[in-house]
Amino acid sequence: MSRPEHPRSAPEPPPTFEETPATLLAETASVLAKSANLRDHLVATLTPENATFSNLIVPLVDDGNLAACRLRPLTLLASVSPDPALREAARAAEKQIAAADSANLARADVAVLVAAVYEMYYDNSEVAAHGEAQTCAGKNENSRVSLDDQDLHLLARMHGESVRHGAGLRDEVSRARFKEASSDLQELLVAARKTLSETGDGVWFTPAELAGVPPRTLETMKRSATGADAKEPEASLWVTFRKSHYTAVMRNATRAETRKRLYMAKGRRFPENVERLARIVVLRTEIARLLGFANHAEFKNKEMMADSVDEVRMGLEQLRDRLRPLAKQEIDKLLAIKYELMHSDGHETSNDTQKLYFWDWSFYDQLSKKRNWGFNGQKLSEYFEVEHTVKRMLELFEELLGINFETTVRSSVWHEDVEVYTVWNDATEGREFLGHLYLDLFAREGKYEGAHHALIRPGFTEGNKHSEVRTVFHELGHAIHNILALTKYAIPHSRDFMEIPSIMLENWIWVPQVLRCLGKHYTFLEEYRTAPNSNSTDETDELTIDELLPEKLAKDVCRTKHLNGAHDLLTQIHAALFDLAIHSPVTHAEAAEMNITRVWNALHQEIVGLSFDGEQESDSEVRYGQAGFPHVYRKNDAGYFAYVTSQICATDMYVTAFKDDPLSHSTWRKYKYFVLQPGSGQLEAITLKGFLGRKPNSEALFHELLRRYMHAYDHLRSQGDRQTILGAGHLLEIPAADPDHGLSRQFLSAERPYNMAPTSRMPMRVWACGISPVLAVCAEKVAANVKKRFKTLVLVDNPYCQLTVSATLKRFGFRVLNIAAFMTSSE
Repeated sequence: MSRPEHPRSAPEPPPTFEETPATLLAETASVLAKSANLRDHLVATLTPENATFSNLIVPLVDDGNLAACRLRPLTLLASVSPDPALREAARAAEKQIAAADSANLARADVAVLVAAVYEMYYDNSEVAAHGEAQTCAGKNENSRVSLDDQDLHLLARMHGESVRHGAGLRDEVSRARFKEASSDLQELLVAARKTLSETGDGVWFTPAELAGVPPRTLETMKRSATGADAKEPEASLWVTFRKSHYTAVMRNATRAETRKRLYMAKGRRFPENVERLARIVVLRTEIARLLGFANHAEFKNKEMMADSVDEVRMGLEQLRDRLRPLAKQEIDKLLAIKYELMHSDGHETSNDTQKLYFWDWSFYDQLSKKRNWGFNGQKLSEYFEVEHTVKRMLELFEELLGINFETTVRSSVWHEDVEVYTVWNDATEGREFLGHLYLDLFAREGKYEGAHHALIRPGFTEGNKHSEVRTVFHELGHAIHNILALTKYAIPHSRDFMEIPSIMLENWIWVPQVLRCLGKHYTFLEEYRTAPNSNSTDETDELTIDELLPEKLAKDVCRTKHLNGAHDLLTQIHAALFDLAIHSPVTHAEAAEMNITRVWNALHQEIVGLSFDGEQESDSEVRYGQAGFPHVYRKNDAGYFAYVTSQICATDMYVTAFKDDPLSHSTWRKYKYFVLQPGSGQLEAITLKGFLGRKPNSEALFHELLRRYMHAYDHLRSQGDRQTILGAGHLLEIPAADPDHGLSRQFLSAERPYNMAPTSRMPMRVWACGISPVLAVCAEKVAANVKKRFKTLVLVDNPYCQLTVSATLKRFGFRVLNIAAFMTSSE
């Protein structure tokens, strides 16, 4: 990354952001009028007999591309502008654009022309609606010209869009209702998004109630005035729901009541969106049924790679069922820590020790990392100052992808925090201009706080910057995917594909070598050393601080990669199944009568498996978390499942291609050429199969999740005499275990025995192991090998054991215990 003395001139200048509310709305109206006029002209001059790809499709797509280049910078301001009036104007523009897009797609006169061109190359419209390229010959052969794959892909997408957006509605009453319902829907969506962006709520707590929260986080909180001095110790602190506050409190506040109050308050945000979402669901259902679809989920599925909604739902439910036993083990681990901690305090009720509440999860998860993995989030955060970290990220991408980021003089940006880069291929790749990259990394009032922004905070206040480094990697993955794509047309990706490259990129922040490359202690940065209040002259401090992230700390962090991974995935599955449930009513009446709050809460508790207490458990109406679920108000409605399916594909790609050598230049270039550059110019299924050599599957993800259970267990308990199989206590990881040691090698060679200190009851060496389904075929060899070398086999018969494994081991004289039964009897 560089700021050259004589910067190259980009062939395409960056957009300007000097609009006023009036100029923004005028520009929007001008662009929309031009698009409407073009369609009028095409309809007036073309007929189904003389319409062709070049005189109809090309003008339409060129107009769409140019309009997007002018309009997207304008609507972006609704989420990022510091000027409330400009944000409001941008929202008004969003509504106008949505109405115009809907009207354009619904024009039957244009759709007839598009269908005529489409029928020159495709056999049936249903195939095109799915985006599959099945070409035919013989129709309008005199007008037919040869099209390449990207042309055909574009034609199929355009025709499918017109069919799915009302162009086929012949009844004037239906067409009028479609237009009215679409307008009402857009009004509700814009209002809901505004509520999410501009609600500055929070909860007051006393300093005592925030015991355990890092002091640097407390310093960022607003204080209530008490008397003349607002800094008196008894002044209350305002905890907002922005990530820096909410996460720090939920992970660190030692008082359960504090965490509960904040968690419950978050579940009661945006009450006005409860009714809005109910109306949105009804309108989406009505529109889908007007267009001939059973429901909104079926309508949206035409934009996906997935074949059907039923296929998606079934896959999510199967994944949920496979994850549940593993999630139960995760909950039991944290319950053991909670039991120990609360009984040592001596003042909590026994009932509280038997349940893990929703507001407990983050706290005990963080405590588990500290206890078992030496995880020090505060120390880690000191190595990830935002500007240095982003600079190193861009340099890493430069090296791996053969590109250059050149800083640009900021002639026109929407906020002074924004950094602009011009992106080029490097000398090895041809030096071509690729695009512009804007980084707007800091939170501020009025700016959308959702996940599509990288929420790294200025300063060094965050208790765990690793999660924010992950967010930046994810969002840069989206940006680089768009910049490197070499496509003729600006066709959107399928919703269930676009997250795959960015989610795959997150894997690199779990590679110790990469993490150390990104991190540098802030006291060694030039900005800190030259700051007026810097303590950089303290030589003693410098001698005790490593400039680069210590190797042990990097490894400790990376070993937690899939810690409680089943819980994380089930949380995503809850949101995905909720999204499909509300958008898949069988009838319009069912949509109108649906209690969306109950659907959210019932699925939440049933899938995630954590608990509420008292009133909160009996009355689910007091919580309405769906009101703050941003994806149903943006473009992921009936498509949130993409985050789960993308995780499956991304893990498969990483494990298959990158895991053995994450920084391989040849593999990264293959990824650039086979995945990033094709972009949306071809069917995404072709892209994935071309890179993997096969269709993606979930085995890599399950292997990664199960890997931490495929090592010796840290805690063994004896039951019976020397001839009795031992059961394990709680499934806690051993940090010293090599996470990359192959389990099948471990089983077959028994080369890593678990050494127990000799006791009067157990004066021998034992071998501890867990059994996974993937090793069922090895059971007989395992049993025979272990029997030869050790007098006692310590076996955990966990939920992943197969009956064939247990039966084989029993033939060798071993007694097999069920882990759940053993844990109950041994407490």
